Amino acid sequence: MKRLRELVLQVADTGGQRELSGPAGWFLRWLAVGTATYHLYVGLWGIKQPLLHYSLHLSLLLAIGFLLYSFSQRVPADRVPWLDWGLCLASLGVGIYYAANLFRIEVRLAHVDPVTRGDLIFGILCVFLILEATRRLIGLPLLLVTLVCLAYLWFGDSFRGLLWHPSYSMEQLVDQLFLTSEGIFGTPVAASATYVFIFVLFGAFLEQSGAGNFFIKLALALAGPFRGGPAKVSVVSSALFGTISGSPVANVVADGPFTIPLMKRLGYSPAFAGAVEAVASTGGAIMPPVMGVAAFLMAEMTQIPYREIAISATLPALLYFVSLAMMIHFEALKKDLRPLPKAELPSLRTTLKEGVQFLVPIFSLLVLLAMGYTPMKTAVLAIGLCVLASWVRKETRMGARRILLALHRGSEMATLVLAACAAAGIVVGTISLTGFAGKLTSLVVSTLGQAEILALLFSMIVCLILGMGMPVSAAYVLTAVLTVPALLTVGIPLLPAHLFAVYFSAVSAITPPVAVAAYAAAGIARANPMRVGLIAVRLGLVCLIIPFFFVYQPALLLKGSFWEVTRAVVTSLAGAVLFAGGIQGWFFTSAGGIERVALVAAGLLLIHPGLTTDLLALPVAACVLFSQVRKARAQPAPPAWLRAVTRLFAP
Repeated sequence: MKRLRELVLQVADTGGQRELSGPAGWFLRWLAVGTATYHLYVGLWGIKQPLLHYSLHLSLLLAIGFLLYSFSQRVPADRVPWLDWGLCLASLGVGIYYAANLFRIEVRLAHVDPVTRGDLIFGILCVFLILEATRRLIGLPLLLVTLVCLAYLWFGDSFRGLLWHPSYSMEQLVDQLFLTSEGIFGTPVAASATYVFIFVLFGAFLEQSGAGNFFIKLALALAGPFRGGPAKVSVVSSALFGTISGSPVANVVADGPFTIPLMKRLGYSPAFAGAVEAVASTGGAIMPPVMGVAAFLMAEMTQIPYREIAISATLPALLYFVSLAMMIHFEALKKDLRPLPKAELPSLRTTLKEGVQFLVPIFSLLVLLAMGYTPMKTAVLAIGLCVLASWVRKETRMGARRILLALHRGSEMATLVLAACAAAGIVVGTISLTGFAGKLTSLVVSTLGQAEILALLFSMIVCLILGMGMPVSAAYVLTAVLTVPALLTVGIPLLPAHLFAVYFSAVSAITPPVAVAAYAAAGIARANPMRVGLIAVRLGLVCLIIPFFFVYQPALLLKGSFWEVTRAVVTSLAGAVLFAGGIQGWFFTSAGGIERVALVAAGLLLIHPGLTTDLLALPVAACVLFSQVRKARAQPAPPAWLRAVTRLFAP
């Protein structure tokens, strides 16, 4: 019984990352470097045969994943057992089989032409490899969702009523999942193979070139001199780094060991420091220009140009970070926290002098995307510029060794995305074959009617539940398949509906009970994970509200006339500041209960674009600010800014 329990615990555990040396390490490094080099070639010259590229992408990254991640964290991590060598070779075998049979697979008629014995063997093998890779690299939540979908596909003919579907044979299952573009090689893996890998590789080159260190120093130089400096450093650096990485947890792990101890030393509580880092890191997944993985998936699923998605997501992302920065500022004022000593801050001039060249790849990325270059080619050119930027100074110069290391690291990081996307592909394939998405849409519409707000609330809840413990990419794909059709049915436009799903897929990383970004930050801060998660929800509360607003008001997505968009930008940013003050209970000074309610109400009215709501908000905001100024002036030591203003109007 004890041995059985240990085996169950091992299976339920994610795999531990190996540190390999010797022949195994040499093979892993060169397999990773070769994979990255192949993707650079494809990014530069384009994809000639999509199915071939997708299958090679899948098989190469699965092979790397089985060498890199062990069966469990409880087994030795310094060697590769024969089982994992077998899984690695099987993964490569899937790619070889697909390449050898590519012409037949491309010209066959799905669900009409027969499935060969080889198709059956390698299709089942591919599904098994993806399930095991998902367990090792991602964890149980996504694996369980995938298994439930497969079980429904297999046993759904025994249900009655709306959930019933015809029975399917193993050949039909393999046909759908393995031989068509509506299963494993559907939109999620297509996005991973085209956009995601190359941008993950770009992030690896930024890291190895020293750009990551420059971003942290730049954030420290810009935000460090102000109250709550280290917390604001976390906001700035996470916005810069997170827009490339796209993973809230990866962002926490990269920035947290630096920013969280600084915040604690300044006087923030461990739980608050961890929550700030978690919320800031989560914001990276919704911050243009890159917006992590979900934006690429959205472009692939909706066929909306990526540039349009990035532009539309700009203002909501700014509101998110402005609200967070102001909450941090008000917290510092409440606790009278001082800035970091100047002696500990890097000089802005020196920092820019040493690393301003690293801004060139970032701005080039923006310019090339705006000029209409494909994201793949844009990322390849940005990688080249990143290498050139590193050669400006001897200390950061990327030689052959560091370039190879960046190629290696990029392939390793991409395995996590591939595992999530491949599992999501299985889910999408089963939902498509059984028609479950259409049934769910019919059920939602028949139950909730044409009430848009109820459909949005339903979509939000489903997204937060599916996002528990899942990567943003997987949570978005599942939500987009299951609930977005219902939003479209009740009349919500395509772009806001999918952005709604992206935002709640991202924010699920900080919402308890399974707030993965908050838990990662809690480990670094040595704080209670649930406490960190609850504070993170409060700090990121604006992200739970803004999606409902931009669904109804396109001006928040920068859609509309010049004056509508301009007014929306100005009033919504002001509203984010008022909202933050109301949540934190501080503006110019401590805010009472009525003042807090009024600040929150005025903030929400201003964030919601529209002349009527703006006119309603202005008198409310004016009354609260007048009350705050009177209270601040009555204090024994009024703020310096208030004393200066008083002197200006003194006789």
